[in-house]
Amino acid sequence: IVNNVPQESFFPYMILAVGFGAAISLLISGIRKSSKNDREKPEVEEYSEKTTLETKKQNVKPVLSILSTAIFVFVFSEFGFWCASPLYVFVMQILYDDKPQHFLKKALLSLIICGIVYSLYTYGFDVNFPDIWR
Repeated sequence: IVNNVPQESFFPYMILAVGFGAAISLLISGIRKSSKNDREKPEVEEYSEKTTLETKKQNVKPVLSILSTAIFVFVFSEFGFWCASPLYVFVMQILYDDKPQHFLKKALLSLIICGIVYSLYTYGFDVNFPDIWR
């Protein structure tokens, strides 16, 4: 923050703060849903085990999301936008996709998304990233 105005380097920290709050909310929601499912045991035990396993997988996603966002903040500040952002978008696609497949398509989509975001910030908002971040 310079002269009480956030600079470009503040952006990853905003993502981390918002993502952390959203991930904690998802984690709490998942835990509540899991305990509700445990109380309402269905008649078929195989179904119950499958549902419990799926719920546990969903509970891990917010934690992995927080971890990957923290890594993104570090990589962004050290290596720049073009190294960190496509990797972050790719990891989020893999993490929240029910059927992780088509890795090449996801990698290409990550680059396209980051290109749009970079263009939006650079040309739309006139935000100049430091040379090391480009």
